[in-house]
Amino acid sequence: MLTLGGRLAEDGTGDPLLDELTAVFEGAACPPAGASFAGAPILKRAARLALRAHVTPSIDTEVHKALRDVADDAAITVFAENVRKLEAHHAEQGERARGRRILVERADGFHGLKTLLPPPSRRALVLIDPPYEVKLDYKHVRDALEEALKRFPAGMYAVWYPVLQRMESRQFADRLKRLPAKEWLHVTLSVAGPRADGNGLHSSGMFILNPPYTLHDELLAVLPYLVDVLGQYDDANYLLEQKAA
Repeated sequence: MLTLGGRLAEDGTGDPLLDELTAVFEGAACPPAGASFAGAPILKRAARLALRAHVTPSIDTEVHKALRDVADDAAITVFAENVRKLEAHHAEQGERARGRRILVERADGFHGLKTLLPPPSRRALVLIDPPYEVKLDYKHVRDALEEALKRFPAGMYAVWYPVLQRMESRQFADRLKRLPAKEWLHVTLSVAGPRADGNGLHSSGMFILNPPYTLHDELLAVLPYLVDVLGQYDDANYLLEQKAA
């Protein structure tokens, strides 16, 4: 796999693509005609810094996005094929499927949720797990839940979110608590401390609207064990709170 990061080097990085990009940037900053200019080394270093700070992160982002899209397509294809094989196996065993039970789609989940609620059975568990790479995802989740509760107030909605230092993450649970649900359960698990730079995922949370009535006690029994076996520092902990009807 191609990696465009690495230390800023004067004599090449060992990465052919990055070396070629560096040469282009240096040539633009200091053409051959000005190579003897006393400030040429400074201009070349400035070009390398600009490449490292602005160009390579964008390339990394686009490469990762492209790879993620390919992986998503492959995962959906494999899942759909496995479902098809499972249904075929049930048919061979003489089991009859009751209508169209499974649907696999790739689309905007926030928009698609509106079209699926309320379900014909009037029973459903909705799992919401966006990447949160965009800050607006927090608002999109809350807005989607508010709309979903209007369409299907009895549904069970489970939301995963990363516990980060950013304000959107810290305020997320409090905003979900203000949704018009009769019951909710909020749980977080912190197994490591935040990094010195404030970045990185060190804890995660689940917020569940209309949770099963046994879930609180089950989590209360298992969370201390998870802290004990997964904790990576002395302050590893959990939070468990709920609003009961």
